Amino acid sequence: MNRNIIALTCFLALVGCARSDVYPLFPAEQTAGRDLDYSEGFAYSHGIGVPRDYAKAVAAYKRAADRGDGRAMNNLGIMAIQGRGSDPSPGAARDWFEKAAEAGSSSARYNLGLLDELGVGSSRDPSRARLNMQIAAAQGHVLAKERLGTSYSEVGTFEEESCPTCPAESLDQLRSLANGGDPSARYNLGVRYLRGIGTSKNPAEAARWFTLAARSGYAPAARQIAQMHLRGEGVGRSKVLAHAWLNLAARDRGEEGRAARNEMDALETSMETEEIEKAQRIAADYAVKGR
Repeated sequence: MNRNIIALTCFLALVGCARSDVYPLFPAEQTAGRDLDYSEGFAYSHGIGVPRDYAKAVAAYKRAADRGDGRAMNNLGIMAIQGRGSDPSPGAARDWFEKAAEAGSSSARYNLGLLDELGVGSSRDPSRARLNMQIAAAQGHVLAKERLGTSYSEVGTFEEESCPTCPAESLDQLRSLANGGDPSARYNLGVRYLRGIGTSKNPAEAARWFTLAARSGYAPAARQIAQMHLRGEGVGRSKVLAHAWLNLAARDRGEEGRAARNEMDALETSMETEEIEKAQRIAADYAVKGR
């Protein structure tokens, strides 16, 4: 019986560039935006618009869980049982599922039923499993209803809470967060304008929000504005400015920083020494002024 689902890791593939007048194009980040910490956790857990980062997903989910969000508690249980961001821990998963069930999550109640049915982390308890399934079914959980109608002969799948509102968050809510200085909201608002999600496409406005987020040290935004400079989309086409922003993003100690360093190295193959030195001076100036 397979008790864990293998967590897949997504890697960014970079295309090498030869010296030429053609600028390298890197994949642009995409996301539907974020309003609540739950949405952020879901995005990082699934790599929706941002590089998949289980540590960031756990942190965001925990912030939501601290405010009593049962969905976040349930998904933390899913991450614990699957070993996303840490070693698999059925005990931690049960703790989160129990908290989520108390908060009203029918998915968590269903998941507790599966733990008892399969004997994951403890001995099998068919009676308790059925009770949890009945409670979940009474709450309207479809999978629980289906399982109650079977002999439990097939191994069930743990149920993660979805995020149906993530792609349709209010633009006004996101703009309010962005105007308040939230760098993640500024970045995601930029994506909205860049992709025309919930509003008309406006690359120049997208670049403005990316720049504001990047100036506060938000690495994904610095990478994005760099990519826009490479394309000349909404801003002037410039390898020098692209390199400067990647230089700043590369100072991030996580995956974003590593990706930015790789992109910067690839870009340098199409730049002259004088251009690289100029870009480094600009990056240093940005860093000193906090721009």
